[in-house]
Amino acid sequence: MKHIKNMKQKMTAKNEQVAFTIPVEEVPQLPGDLGRNIQIYYKDEFYQFKMPIHYVPSQFILLSEILYEKVTGQKSSGIF
Repeated sequence: MKHIKNMKQKMTAKNEQVAFTIPVEEVPQLPGDLGRNIQIYYKDEFYQFKMPIHYVPSQFILLSEILYEKVTGQKSSGIF
């Protein structure tokens, strides 16, 4: 899993398609409202992504913690 270094995602922000690339080692956990959204704090910016399917935010949150642990070798301070 060392080859996974960045989270890349295309999203719509302010009615524009934008691409985000965020280094996994700089975001140890993704807070969020389960069933509603995920939140990313990166470089003094706040990003909130609403998800149309209720279980998807939970999957993103869990995956981010697993990736952080695999990339850095450190435990996330998240829920698991």
